Amino acid sequence: MEKGISSAISQKKKMILEEKQNIISDIIEKSKNYIKNLSKDEYITFLEKIALKYAHKEEGKIRLTASDKNSIGQELVSRLNSKLSENSKGTLVLDDQVSNEKSGFVIIYKDVEENCSLEAIFSEKRELLEDKINSFLFN
Repeated sequence: MEKGISSAISQKKKMILEEKQNIISDIIEKSKNYIKNLSKDEYITFLEKIALKYAHKEEGKIRLTASDKNSIGQELVSRLNSKLSENSKGTLVLDDQVSNEKSGFVIIYKDVEENCSLEAIFSEKRELLEDKINSFLFN
């Protein structure tokens, strides 16, 4: 009987953990969609902050998704280069090719590619995000 109760308790904890993980994953996906649906200016500002964080002190190319390249490409590059020069970093030009990422961009330097897609950023920060969301929702 005790073994059955212990097994049921263990199963309940497992189900609760799975549901918490599903809720956290849903929040992360909604966050990505929120970012993708920012106003044009807010979205450019968001992308600028990411690019400035990953920028090197050399010339590079920024490879955007097809939709971002057409809608904000030149404006983003112009704003970025203005801020990069203020911070004594290199400059970026808009790459002729488009990124296969769903959103965000890739900065390409000679031998280095900085993947700044939302998927890569959220993946890199997933554990931290999970901890913060878990703490906020479940503690």
